[in-house]
Amino acid sequence: MRYLKDAVQRDLKRKLILLSGARQSGKTTFAKELSESVSYLNFDVTSDRLLIHQQAWDRSRKLLILDELNKLKKWKLFLNLESAVESATEADLSDIFDVF
Repeated sequence: MRYLKDAVQRDLKRKLILLSGARQSGKTTFAKELSESVSYLNFDVTSDRLLIHQQAWDRSRKLLILDELNKLKKWKLFLNLESAVESATEADLSDIFDVF
């Protein structure tokens, strides 16, 4: 995944980045290495889950990592992804998502 770092850092300036892949493949480590100013929350951790539900994370950080967010019911709505994708034309989708 290291070969993706430049492209992902460039896209972080204007897009939400969704990392998906096999378990234990380095997704979290890769994400944490993208910035020195990271707020990391894991949905599997009870105290982090509460912060996610309350949207009470540290907004002074440059990067927010929400790990295991797929376990949140309706996580796409939480991130407002569904409406963004549904309202986008095919040409606009590249402005929302990149697939690597």
